[in-house]
Amino acid sequence: MAEIQTTPETDKPNPVSLREYHLMDRHERKAFLGKLTNAEKKDLRLSAIVAMESKPRSERRELAREFVAKLEKRESPSVADRVELLLAKKEVLRLTIPEKPAIFLRKLRSKAFPRWIREAHSPFLITGR
Repeated sequence: MAEIQTTPETDKPNPVSLREYHLMDRHERKAFLGKLTNAEKKDLRLSAIVAMESKPRSERRELAREFVAKLEKRESPSVADRVELLLAKKEVLRLTIPEKPAIFLRKLRSKAFPRWIREAHSPFLITGR
């Protein structure tokens, strides 16, 4: 994302797709979230988490790999950039390792998801709803 497009009436950023939001680095995300209120930021983050968790694992892995590739292209990265890259690589590794829940957590799989996972929605994230 080169430039954040805003709505002239509200001076808030235009909605982005989940893919665009997930591929934002920390500088782009700070610019995007800069004009939102704390409640709007919270709604957007929760909506992004809910939408990402509803995607198949293979799609999440592919997006995480694209993000790592984007971060690796930086020239002369700072310490914070290196930390961001390491965290992104850790996420790829987490998604690559087969998912097998621990024995003592198997009971939790039968319980319903929390209400905020089913009801989170933000006007700043373009979803398939």
